[in-house]
Amino acid sequence: MEELITAAERGKQPEATIYEEGSEGVRMMSVHRAKGLEFPIVILADITCAIAHDDPDRFLDGERGLCAVRLSGWLPQDVIDHAAEEHSRDEAEGIRVAYVAATRARDVLVVPAIGEDATGVGPAIAASWWVAPLYSALYPPEEKRHSPARAGMCPAFGLDSVLNRPNGEPPLEYTVRPGAHGFGSGSTAYNVVWWGPTTLELGKPPSFSIRQQELLERGDDQLVQHHLTEYQAWRNVRQKLLEHGSMPSIRFQTVTDSAKRELALDVKTEVVEMAKKTRPYGPRFGSLVHATLAAVPLGSNAPDVAAVANLQGRIFGATREEIAAAIEVAVAVLRHPLMQRARAAVAIGRCYRELPLSLRMDDGTLVEGIADVVFFDGEKWTVIDFKTDQDLASGLQRYRRQVAIYATAVSKVNEAQCEAFLFCV
Repeated sequence: MEELITAAERGKQPEATIYEEGSEGVRMMSVHRAKGLEFPIVILADITCAIAHDDPDRFLDGERGLCAVRLSGWLPQDVIDHAAEEHSRDEAEGIRVAYVAATRARDVLVVPAIGEDATGVGPAIAASWWVAPLYSALYPPEEKRHSPARAGMCPAFGLDSVLNRPNGEPPLEYTVRPGAHGFGSGSTAYNVVWWGPTTLELGKPPSFSIRQQELLERGDDQLVQHHLTEYQAWRNVRQKLLEHGSMPSIRFQTVTDSAKRELALDVKTEVVEMAKKTRPYGPRFGSLVHATLAAVPLGSNAPDVAAVANLQGRIFGATREEIAAAIEVAVAVLRHPLMQRARAAVAIGRCYRELPLSLRMDDGTLVEGIADVVFFDGEKWTVIDFKTDQDLASGLQRYRRQVAIYATAVSKVNEAQCEAFLFCV
């Protein structure tokens, strides 16, 4: 398993990539996620990432319980006053992160580095990089840099750890020569192998996928034109399919919307006036009345109606006044001669309440709605719909058409005469 550790945002916290033996691919993870884990091979990357922020953006004071942070580009005075202190904290954290990254390796740790170093602890340009704390363990003393041992299980390296030099100049006296350099003694002895860059297959074309250069090369004009013709034919077929698929085979519309326009219907709707001006109005009251009339048996007496209305009233959160008015309305509706006929139809199984209906109009639109009461008395069909609007006059024609649509649908389905009634309750 290989682990590649790179730097990420936040003061440049490193990330890691894992390559499991026998698998294809590399997985990235942060150094913090790699804590407590161990891998045969660990590769540190993104080495130019800074070990700490140049300008701290927060200050923590545990004694005072204070946390001052940058906000909208502005720094609190506490951050400015303690900038040096916070920078030191960031550097200390960076050292800890580098230690964690380096100690994840079980067998091999790979650290990209610069072969030329005149300081003895790493190049000055790299002093602020996140892997800088490891340099003192990587760079051999200057007097030993040109006399490494042969690295076992490695190819033969050249004399220079720098790939290309201007005018073919030779390595400098402080350049680390590729090979195995020994450090420490006794139980603390270890080797650092400085790899020769000439042995790396740098710039090798990938053996997979299509290279960008191949995509940009000019192809055979006849072949290109042939494929363009095929593509255009495919595109035309696709466009026709999209246009055909975007046209609905059926257009739906609710009865409420359909009744807003003038319709040529043979059925005439008769209006039954039962509303009292002193009772409550509004959407909640209308829902309460409809729910009560839909649930109460048609042969119910006043106590039965009251029981149903009280239950529905609790469901809708209705007031006592609304519940009392709904009871009065429902009792009056059930006593109407038309509802007496509907009750008789119940006995022969030909009365339907809250009946879903649909009607295909002349323009192909499928209109759908739910009729309150539909029944057959042995001679003809009857449709009844209830309305509780306070200002019924403004929508009367629309409501007439709505009930007429229901009646027309029932008439066409049963191939029989159907009459329509609008109960204004």
